[in-house]
This record gives sequence, C-alpha cells and structure tokens, in this order.
Amino acid sequence: MKWLLWWPIRLTLFLVIVGLSVFLFDVVFTWLDLGVVTMTVGEAIDGNYEALTNEDFAYSLATLIFAFGAGIAAAFLFANVAFVLLAVRRSRRVLEKAMKAGNSPGDKLLAYSDKHDDIRGRLTGSFFVGHAFKEFCETLVVPDERGKPIVNTVRPQSFINASLARERLPGLKIMPSIPGYFVGIGLLLTFIGLVLALSKAGEATQAGDADSMTIALNGLLAVASFKFATSIAGLGTSIFLAIFFRIYQVLLESSFGKFCETLENGLVYQAPQSISAEMSQTLKEQLRELKDITQGEFFSRMGREMEPIVARAVSGAMTPVGDRIYEAVGNISQQGTAGMEAMITSFSENVQMGAGAELKALAETLAQMEKTLSGLQNELRGSGEDVSRRLSEAAEGLKALVDTAGSNMEESSAKSRDAFAEIAQALKESLSGAGEGLNAKISSAADASARQIDETMANVLGRLDAQISQLGAGLNAIQETMASEAARTEEEGRKRRSDADALADAERERAMTRTKEWEAAQRSAQEGLAESVSEVAGRLTAAVEEATRRVEARFGELGTRFSEVERALAGQTLALQGTAGEARKTADAFSDTAQQIRVATPPLIQVSERFSKASDGINESLQLTLRSIEAAKGGIETLALSLTEANQRSGEFWDGFRAKFDSVDTALGVAVTTLSTATTNQTDSLRDQVRTVDHELAKAIGNLQPLLNDLSNAAGDLADSVGHQQRRASGSNGQSFERAGT
Repeated sequence: MKWLLWWPIRLTLFLVIVGLSVFLFDVVFTWLDLGVVTMTVGEAIDGNYEALTNEDFAYSLATLIFAFGAGIAAAFLFANVAFVLLAVRRSRRVLEKAMKAGNSPGDKLLAYSDKHDDIRGRLTGSFFVGHAFKEFCETLVVPDERGKPIVNTVRPQSFINASLARERLPGLKIMPSIPGYFVGIGLLLTFIGLVLALSKAGEATQAGDADSMTIALNGLLAVASFKFATSIAGLGTSIFLAIFFRIYQVLLESSFGKFCETLENGLVYQAPQSISAEMSQTLKEQLRELKDITQGEFFSRMGREMEPIVARAVSGAMTPVGDRIYEAVGNISQQGTAGMEAMITSFSENVQMGAGAELKALAETLAQMEKTLSGLQNELRGSGEDVSRRLSEAAEGLKALVDTAGSNMEESSAKSRDAFAEIAQALKESLSGAGEGLNAKISSAADASARQIDETMANVLGRLDAQISQLGAGLNAIQETMASEAARTEEEGRKRRSDADALADAERERAMTRTKEWEAAQRSAQEGLAESVSEVAGRLTAAVEEATRRVEARFGELGTRFSEVERALAGQTLALQGTAGEARKTADAFSDTAQQIRVATPPLIQVSERFSKASDGINESLQLTLRSIEAAKGGIETLALSLTEANQRSGEFWDGFRAKFDSVDTALGVAVTTLSTATTNQTDSLRDQVRTVDHELAKAIGNLQPLLNDLSNAAGDLADSVGHQQRRASGSNGQSFERAGT
C-alpha cells in the first residue's frame, strides 16, 4: 500500500478526480457549458469584453467554480483523507488483533504486554504512526518479568495525532486555506464585473436618447448579474469546502484518537502527579531509613546480623585452609623427624664403622709394634748405653707420633663437630619458618647428633689416650728395665768390652737395620692412620651430603606444600577482597548520598544566611530607631529641664518683681503663675508622653521579637523544604531511571 502514498501517484490521482468532477458537472447540469466558457474567455483575451456580459457565460462560470470546488473536495477525500484513514485503521487492527485474546481489561493489559515486541516491530514500519510510535515506546516502562502490564508515563496523544498526517501529506497542510482562495476568486470576479459595470454605466450616461439608455442599463444589469453570480459561486464554494474540510479534519482526528484509545487499553497510565506522590512517599521512607541508619541501633543491629554470617563465612573459608596447614605441618614434622633420625642413624653407623675400624687397625699396629719392641728388647738386652739411648729416642718418637695422631684425631673431631654445628645451624635457619615444633625437633635432633658425635669421639679419644698411656707406661717400664739391665751389663761389659766390640759393631749394624725397619713401620703406621682419617672424613662428608640432599628434598616437599597453602590463602584473600569490594561499594553509595546532601545543603545555608542577614538588618533598624527615640527622649528631657529652669528663673524674677511692684502688677503675677503652672503641666505631660512612647516602643519590640523568631523558624522550615524538594528531584531522577531499567 505504500506505493499508493508516493506523491506523483497521489498528485496524478488528485488531478484526475478534479477533472472528472468538472466533466461530470458538464454532462449532468445544463448550467455548465464548457464550450461557452472557453469561447467567451478566448474572446475576452482577444479584446472583446462584451462577451463577458453574456448571461449564459456568467452562470456557466459560476457553475464551473462550484464544480471545481466539488472536485477539489472529492480529490482531497479520495487522494489524501481516505489513505490516512485506511492506514491508521490498519495499524489499529494490529493492536485489536493482539488484544483480542483478552476479555477483561486486565487480560487485555497482559495480552498487550506479552506481544509488545511483536507489535512494536510491525507498527514501527507504518507510514504514518511508525516513527511516532517508536518514540512513544521509549517512554514506556517495560517490566523485566512476564505477566506484568506495561506502564506509560505519557499519553500517546502527545506523539500520535493528526499532525502526523499533515507532516506526511503536504496537501493536508494546504487544505484549510483553499476555501479562502475561492473567496478571493469570487472577489476578483466581482471587481472585474464592477469594472465592466462602471464602463456600462458610463455608456448609459452618455446615451442621447431613452432607447440607448435602456440598452446601456440592460448591459449594466447583465454585468451586475455576472458579478453577483460569480461572487455567490465563490462564496458558496468556500463555505461548502470549509464544511467538508472540517469534516475531513474531524475524521482524521477521530481516526488517530481511536488508535490512541485502543493503544491505551493495553497500557497502565501513571500520571506525573501519582509519580510525584509516590516519590514523596519513597523519599519519606528513605528519610526515615536514613534517620534509622544514622542512629547507633542500626549499626548494632547490623553488627548482630552480620556477625554470625561473617563468622560462618570466615569459618567455612578458613577451616579447609587450617586443616591443610595442620596436615602440611604434620607431614613436614613427620618427614623431617624421620629424615633426621635416618640421617643421624646413618651418620652414627658410618662414624662408628669408620672410627672403630681405624682404631682397630691402630690397635693391631700398636700390638704389632709392642711385639716388635718386645723382640727388640730381648735381642738388645745387654746392648749398652747406645742401645738404651736409641731406644729412648725411638720411644720418644713413638710417643710424639701417638701425640700427633691424637691431636690429628682431636682436630678431625673438632672439624666434624664444627661442620655438624654449621649443618645444624643451617638446618635451624632453613626450618625456622616451618614452625616452632619442627624447629625444636630439628634443633634437638642436631644437638643430639652433635652430642652423640662428641661423646663417640670423646670415647674414641679416651680409649686412644688410655692405650697411649698404657703404651707409655710399658715403654717406661721397658726403659727402666733396660736401664737396670744396662747398669748390670755395664759392669759385665767392662769385662767383655774387648770381646763385644766386634759384636757391638755387628749389633750396631743390626740396630741400624732395626731402626730403618722401625722408621719404615712408623711411616707405614702414619700412612695407614692418614688413610684411615681420610676415609673417615670421606665417609663423614658423604653422610653429610646424603643428609643434606634428603633435607633439601624434604624442604622441596615442604615448599610445595607451602605453595599449595599460599594458593589457598590467595583464594581466600580474593574472596575477602570481593567482600571488601562490596563493602566499598556500599560505602561509596553512602558517600554519594552524603555528597548529594552536601550539594543540596549550600543553597539552604545561603537562604538561611540571607534570612539571618535580613533579620539582623531589621534588628539593626529597630535598634537605630530605639537609639533615635532614646536620643529624642534625652532631648525632650533636656528641654523639660531647660523649661523648668526657665520657669524657676521666671518665678524668681517675678517674685522679685512682685516684691517691688506687688501693688502694681498683681494681675501680671497671677498671669505668670498661671503660665508657670501651665508650663509645669506641659512638662509633666511631655514626660508622661515620653514614658508612654518608651513603653509602647518596648511593647512593639517585644511583639516584634516573636515575629522575628517565627521568621527565623520559617526560614529554617523553608530551607528544609527546599532541601526535601531537591532530594525529591534527585531521587525522582534516580527512581525514574531505575524504573526504566526495571
């Protein structure tokens, strides 16, 4: 149907209807003769104005004007108004079809709410009401939930009315002015006829006889009939078109009105007054709630309500974390204890095995040395001072060797003890964050290990010292025996010296051989002891490295467990941050409310300050008036005193004068006395009047004081009212947006 509304088609249809109407009038009515009108107009154009006075032309022209007006009325009806009525009715049928399922008004509301989107999609494509309906839909409050009616805050007549048709069809804008055009045509033809009549009247006045005058008057009457016939046709057509165009306008408005009524049947209208009343009620409730919030009872109640919720949330969130931490610490403690016990056991076994084997080898070496020395003693028995001296040197060398071995063992023990102390300290520093219990266990294990090592090394050194002491005692005994034997053999040696020189040389060579063998045995003993110490140190190093690797592995597991705990704590931290974010939003909402109150407060403060300044100005004016009255009072009192003094002086003067001229001026004295009395009375009257004025002014000021208080209270009430109105306005905007969002 939209192609019919294209303006070239409507213009063509309009012209066709107008032409067809004129043609029908020419066929039906005998008054209209288009041939006469055409021929007469042609002759008038050629300059023959006499043809315009033809009576047939006048009636044909009047009928043509009426036919043209009727054609225009029909063209507007069928080429404009009918299209609008059909299009609007079609849009109204869409609404009626959507609400047809509802029997009651409530059912129609729900039916329209359910099909609102479909209706909007169809009506927005309408040629006349499409854009206006789209704009009207933007003012609707559509509920989020189905089954609730749609609320309109503006009546649809504000958007959808007959002006839409005039905007879409420009011909409807011209339609109201067309009757005026026909009035103008009638007046134009009237003035043309008037010009012709005047020309005919001139001819009548110039006629020389009665016949010529009669002919001129007949022409004048014919022109007058032309003039009045065209005027009647123009005015009649204008009235006819005005009536019909008004009917068209009523039809258009009625069509749009029915559409709006049908649309309102599916909506719930909420007037601005009801919105204002609801906003006022809501603001009162909010004010009451804000007053409750500002009191301590609200926070106490909120604390009582939030405490169990927060406690449950924190307990539920932290219980798994605590259990995981407890399990992790238990596992760490158990694994650390087992690892340290295994390390200490392995270390003790290695120390015992290494130290025991070395000491056993040392004991065997010493036993072999004892056997060798015993054999040497038997062989060298009776060898003399040289043998004794060499044996003493050998004993001292052996003792030095043993002392060196003991010091080396002590140094090795001290180094081992220091190394284990450093290991224990490193373990203690590494495990310091794992908990006091684990730290204590590791420290106690390290101390126990160090004490056990110290005790073991002390036992080993004690045994070694005892064996060395026994060896020294044996050597001393051997030395003493050898010394006694040397003394005994010295005596025998003197006897056998000569025989023993050769034997001594042989024995010297044999002793040198034994000494070399002893030195070789000593070197082998030193090398064996060094190898034993090196092996013990290697085993200790390997044991310590193994223990360190196990501890590192345990600490790696501990770090993994702590990473899991850290991730769990991070999750709880994020949850707590989310809770803190919600609390921060609530605090921001309270802050925004406080900021709005602060923004609304300065104008009220300014108004109250202005009222205060006005009150201060009134007080200052009254005070100035009071001071002026006080000053006037002082002046009046001064004047009264001056008059009193003047009266006294006059009295004294007249007393003296009377004493001198008593007999002469008695009457004057009476007059002066009367004047004095009158002056005194006047002074008293002035004083009383001043007191009365003071009293009345005091009373007036007292009466003004409540008025000033009332004015101050009214200013405060006005400030409160303005504040409430501003909060209502801000709240109404927020509420309207909130409703639009809902």
